[in-house]
Amino acid sequence: MRRITIFVGMLFLIIFSLQAQQQRASVSGRVTDAATGEALQGAHIYLPLYKQGQSCDNEGRFKLLLPKRKSFEVTISFVGYTTRRLTLHLENDTVLNIRMRQDNRLADVNIYGSKHDFGVQNSQMSAIEMPIVQIENIPALFGEVDVLKALQRLPGVQAFNDGQAGIYVRGGNYDQNQITMDGATLYNAEH
Repeated sequence: MRRITIFVGMLFLIIFSLQAQQQRASVSGRVTDAATGEALQGAHIYLPLYKQGQSCDNEGRFKLLLPKRKSFEVTISFVGYTTRRLTLHLENDTVLNIRMRQDNRLADVNIYGSKHDFGVQNSQMSAIEMPIVQIENIPALFGEVDVLKALQRLPGVQAFNDGQAGIYVRGGNYDQNQITMDGATLYNAEH
C-alpha cells in the first residue's frame, strides 16, 4: 500500500510539473550593437512587472521563462546605448534579436569660476631679479655694497669658503650660474 501511495505522489508531481511547464514560455535572444553586430556582454534585460531581470552572457545571449498568455514590458539597457522598451504577448517560445544604438553624446558642459591670483607673474624658472633698492639696504663696511654678497643672502644660495666670492645655487657648481647685468652676461663676476 505504501508503494502505491509513493507512486501516485510521484505521478502527481510529474503531471503537475509538466502542466506548469506547458503554462510557461521562454523568451530568449541576443543583444548586439546595431552598427557593428558585436555582442553586448552584460546588457541588462529587466521586467518591471516582476521586478526581476538578467544580464547577458559573453555572447550577448539571455533566456527568461515567463507565464503564457500574458503581456509583459521588457526593458533592455546597456551603458552608452539608448534604452529599449518592448511589449510582448507570449503564446509560445519567442526568440528576440535586439540591436542597440549607441547614445554616448554628452550634454554641453559649462564651467563657471573666478580667477585667483596666486602671485605668479611668469613661468620662467630659476631667475631672480634684485632691485637696486634692495641691494642698497644691505650694510656695507668700508665702501660700496658687494652685489655677490647680496646674492648670498637669498634662499637656496650658498657662499664659497671664507674670503672667496663665488656662489653655489641650489646644489649646483660655481660655474653653473649665469649672471647678467642689463641683459649682458658677466663672466667671472666674482673678480
